Amino acid sequence: LAILPLLTSFVAMGSFVDASAVTKSEADRLSPKAFNSDKVCGDQLCSEIGKQESNIQNIEVIDVFPLSGDFYKILIKIDSSENSVINEEIFVSSNIEIRMLSVPFIKDNSHDYAVTTIKSTSPEIIEVDYNPYQIIPNINFGMPQVEVTDISRISSDDRTYRVIFEVTSQQASAKNIEILVTSDADSLRYTIGGLLENNSHTNQVIMKVINPESVNVQVVDFEVNR
Repeated sequence: LAILPLLTSFVAMGSFVDASAVTKSEADRLSPKAFNSDKVCGDQLCSEIGKQESNIQNIEVIDVFPLSGDFYKILIKIDSSENSVINEEIFVSSNIEIRMLSVPFIKDNSHDYAVTTIKSTSPEIIEVDYNPYQIIPNINFGMPQVEVTDISRISSDDRTYRVIFEVTSQQASAKNIEILVTSDADSLRYTIGGLLENNSHTNQVIMKVINPESVNVQVVDFEVNR
C-alpha cells in the first residue's frame, strides 16, 4: 500500500491517440526519397542495429503491483552510465507477454523511472533488460520496422498533410504496436492491434507539417507473440 502513491505518480511512456481517416489528397505529393525512406527499427535505422552499445548502466524492477486478472503494473528504475541515454529501448518479459518501451532521455550518471503493465501468471517471473536476448534467448526476436512511403498536402491549408507509412513485423508476430509520428509542428501516436510474422500493414495519419522533411516515424512500444 505504501508504494501505491509512488506508482500512480509516474506517467507511463505510452498513452496513444488513434489517428483519423483521410480525406481526398491534392497534388503536392513528395517521393519517399524526398525525406527519409530508410527503414527504421525503433529509434534508429535497421542497418545500424548492433553497431551501438547501450548507455544504460543498470535496470531493475522496483515494485510489482497486482491488477485485475493476470495483469501486473511494474515500476522500473533505469540508471544511465557516464553517457546520457538517448532514445533507447528496454524490454519487459513474462511467460505470457514481451513488451518494448522507449526511453527518450536520461542525463548521464542519473536515473529515471518507467511504468508499464504486463500479463503474467506470477510476478516472480517478470524480467526487464535493455538487451532482449538476455531475457528471451529462445525467441527469434525482431523489432517491427517502419517506413514512410508517402507524404502529401491534402487541403488548402498548407500545413495539413497526409503521412502514409508501412509497418512490417519480422521474425515474430507482434501486437499492440505503438507508433509515434512527429513533425516540426505536430505529434501523433498510432496503434496497430497486431501483425503476423513477416507481414506488413499500411497506415496513414493526418497531421500539421511545416517542412515535410521533418516527418519521422518510429516504434515506441509493442508486444511479441511467442
